[in-house]
Amino acid sequence: MDRCYDPGLDGIPDYDDFEFSPSIVEPKDPAPETADGPYLVIVEQPKQRGFRFRYGCEGPSHGGLPGASSEKGRKTYPTVKICNYEGPAKIEVDLVTHSDPPRAHAHSLVGKQCSELGVCAVSVGPKDSTAQ
Repeated sequence: MDRCYDPGLDGIPDYDDFEFSPSIVEPKDPAPETADGPYLVIVEQPKQRGFRFRYGCEGPSHGGLPGASSEKGRKTYPTVKICNYEGPAKIEVDLVTHSDPPRAHAHSLVGKQCSELGVCAVSVGPKDSTAQ
């Protein structure tokens, strides 16, 4: 099994601004193998600046959410990976606030794999457990 990196799972300090703390963006040491079962790591965080959510009246999406290491000639996207598991799986993503408890965010995710409620579902596996 390949090693997975956990860049930190802090949240979004202010959901209107999307600024991530360095502990989230900078990778830490490899996560230890666990006997506790599968776990999810964020391989690539969203870019801190350069994007904004759009209102429905502004028309269709203006492209995907860029990844933190995205550059002009090389686009990347936020990516997650399931570790310590082999087989088919479904990853569901929902946009929530960084409050305790998390609440539905005022904005919603859109895309080919997203429902009208803003929930995105991606099937992965059995060999590759990575989703963008």
